[in-house]
Amino acid sequence: MLTTPLVAEAADIVPYKAPAPATKFLPPTYDWTGFYIGVQGGYGWGDSSGTQNAGGTFFPVVPYTISPHGFVGGGRGGFNFQTRSLVVGVEADLEAANLSGLSALSAFGQTYFFNVTADTLASVRGRAGFAHDRWLVYGTGGVAWGHVTTPPLDTLNGWRTGWTVGAGIEHALFKDWTASLEYRFTDLGRASHFDPTLNSTDDNTLSFHAVRAGVSHKLGIN
Repeated sequence: MLTTPLVAEAADIVPYKAPAPATKFLPPTYDWTGFYIGVQGGYGWGDSSGTQNAGGTFFPVVPYTISPHGFVGGGRGGFNFQTRSLVVGVEADLEAANLSGLSALSAFGQTYFFNVTADTLASVRGRAGFAHDRWLVYGTGGVAWGHVTTPPLDTLNGWRTGWTVGAGIEHALFKDWTASLEYRFTDLGRASHFDPTLNSTDDNTLSFHAVRAGVSHKLGIN
């Protein structure tokens, strides 16, 4: 009979099993943790205002406004720590600046000239943001300093302390280089001087916006 060979052949048939799919290779996610140093530069524009007591008494008082603007640029350094997508850190920068302006004002039968220049800027700030592989979006804020001169109100010349806050975006170009674009607003506060001899007070405020582009080198990369 033919049934026996057919049964034997059926018993020898092994079911086909598809091979397991190959594991897809995923490139490693960029790690933002570490120290870095870099350079930055940009452009700033802002507002400065105040009063000069022109007559040696409390009248007449000459109010003035100035719109300073100019280039800023220097170095920076900091540290980032990443946990999952959250990146926190601290950054400090020191910049030379030419943030300056001039105003001429006619008042009380005279023409008054006022100048303001911020020639050095610095800040220490915290940073916090979210990373998506090689992209980082962050906010930043902290203490700011500026060396300001205000001729002819030379008694107001010197260092001022204020605050700065802003936001930026950073991209990892290679394993140890990043590029960034950042906006910040800085307020250096108010400087004033009372002259008891003339019984007069002069004062000045300075705040400005700035957009900076920069590159950083991540340290400790093998």
